Amino acid sequence: MVYYARFLHLGTMTLYAQKENGSSDKTSNFGKMFNPKTIETFDASVASILTIYEAQKSTYGIHLEVKSDKGVIPVHLGPSWYIDNQNVLFSIGDTLSITGSRIIYKGAPAIIAMEVQKKENVLLLRDKNGFPHWRGWQKKNKRNKKSKSQ
Repeated sequence: MVYYARFLHLGTMTLYAQKENGSSDKTSNFGKMFNPKTIETFDASVASILTIYEAQKSTYGIHLEVKSDKGVIPVHLGPSWYIDNQNVLFSIGDTLSITGSRIIYKGAPAIIAMEVQKKENVLLLRDKNGFPHWRGWQKKNKRNKKSKSQ
């Protein structure tokens, strides 16, 4: 069974620090937390898929809880509007290869994902410095859609 993350809403946690325009950068809380010195790659299976609402910003973010040989850890992906427009869908039990920066968030370990690989599909999220791939992505795609329709 495939679970679409956008349908699972939990409004009790604030996990994504995004600007109101739906983007994020090094000035956001997660951008400031990303540390290139703590980048690691590990294999894990999806334990849960969450959409997290950040009331202050009126935005949603996608978060996976994954289980590896080191235990369960939350993996922060990015804004739901970006994740929902990618070609990678996640299901409970999927085996993934995750590359990201290990951080401490609210006193517990977490990963800010750079990329997530599911079989041959790779979801690109951030570069090696933590700069998000979705920065400017909406504007670029709106321009591309306009030019294709003309």
